[in-house]
Amino acid sequence: MRIGLDIDGVLEDWAGHVLTTVNHAFDKNVKLVDVDFEKNYSTMGLFEDKKTMDNFLLSQRTWWQDIPTLPGAIGAVFGLIFDGHTLELITNRPEYTSIQTRASVLEWWPGFTQPIISHVPDIKTVIDVQVYVDDNHERLAEIVARERKAYGVRQPWNKKHEVALAKAGVVWLDSIADLAGEL
Repeated sequence: MRIGLDIDGVLEDWAGHVLTTVNHAFDKNVKLVDVDFEKNYSTMGLFEDKKTMDNFLLSQRTWWQDIPTLPGAIGAVFGLIFDGHTLELITNRPEYTSIQTRASVLEWWPGFTQPIISHVPDIKTVIDVQVYVDDNHERLAEIVARERKAYGVRQPWNKKHEVALAKAGVVWLDSIADLAGEL
């Protein structure tokens, strides 16, 4: 089976890495529960918009490369490959992060060439996969609207959309490690 996996929030702890970096750089103590994800981190009072925040993160030299994986993500990916699935790692990260993104993937899986990383903003809704896994409620809604099988990974930012998306056909997972048992 051909499976599309989002990177941030599914395989890597993007939100945790943002908070750790911001707290250290600005001597803050922002916690995940303090962030209004609908406003994309602007509630921290440090960035006027996502682009300003992305520019700050890019200035942190290897920030995009150093995002840690979520618990169980590496084992889950190897398990899916071992089971014969073809994987595509898909991201909406800005194009200027592509070198660090690829370095991050190679850090998890040295010499591993199976995933294809795409940096096209609409790629998640047009990519040719049989199953798609994401944490972004808007992407999940787009995927099920196109009648594709969608799995959502539970995160604080998608909780209030969980019931509506489940009614639309999204299957919710506590982590990517739960995917193999659902296929």
